[in-house]
Amino acid sequence: MNSELQKAIENYNSVVVNKDSSVADVNKCIDQIDLIVSKINELGMDVDFKQTSEVHVNNKEVTLPACISAEIKPYMLSQSYHFSCNNSTVLAQVWGTNITVAEFLEKVYPGSLKILPKESVSLYENTPMTWPTSQEGKTGDKQIASTISSNNDDMSKSRTYYQCDHYVHETVYSGSANFYAYSKMFLPTPYTRVPQIAVYSYIYYEGGTEPFGSAFSSGYYTFEETATGNANLPPGQNGFYTQSSHNVIWPIGCVPPSSTVWLVTGYIYIG
Repeated sequence: MNSELQKAIENYNSVVVNKDSSVADVNKCIDQIDLIVSKINELGMDVDFKQTSEVHVNNKEVTLPACISAEIKPYMLSQSYHFSCNNSTVLAQVWGTNITVAEFLEKVYPGSLKILPKESVSLYENTPMTWPTSQEGKTGDKQIASTISSNNDDMSKSRTYYQCDHYVHETVYSGSANFYAYSKMFLPTPYTRVPQIAVYSYIYYEGGTEPFGSAFSSGYYTFEETATGNANLPPGQNGFYTQSSHNVIWPIGCVPPSSTVWLVTGYIYIG
């Protein structure tokens, strides 16, 4: 598997240095690497990626990621926690109320506070839950992306530009729906780890004031995070959309130290 990984890394590096390459070309290479990394993760191992060059700029003045190297480690480098809820009654009871993030997590995802890191729980206990306005977020058709970034603001050091891309998506069937929100680093490399990425996803029906399904995922020392959920469709309802919140805590020294973006899909109708 290491041979397969190194070939994929070599291919990725050759693409990012090519000034004729596009972001789409780079993403194809990333997809190839991600498949291999997923297989490695399934074995309880991880990949330690290192940045080996500066970022690149192609002929169209678009910034492409830096070159990387990769070494398989016999243990996991990231910690990730995933929770989902399709209990619309519980969501309706807490939605829009004056509660903390910790209270929301415990009521919607019972037992989650016992699993999450103590430092995060302490922070959540003192952080008010933020509720979105109706369909808040940048709108797209089923799948959309937004970019948030941060710069190392210490002018005595070389400046590093960080970029994390975000997506929200849903698939609706006759009686249920799968919905997810996804965040992944892109610059300086797609495998640059940041202290934390937290993602919420919520699915609604048209005219609904609160979601009927939700998911939350939080990753530490990670380069990607996905909040995935599945929910039964409420009888008699149509027109479904998914809303998501993406929060990134940047490396120490970055300005701003963290960033949050909201996304929302367009409506999906059945029949």
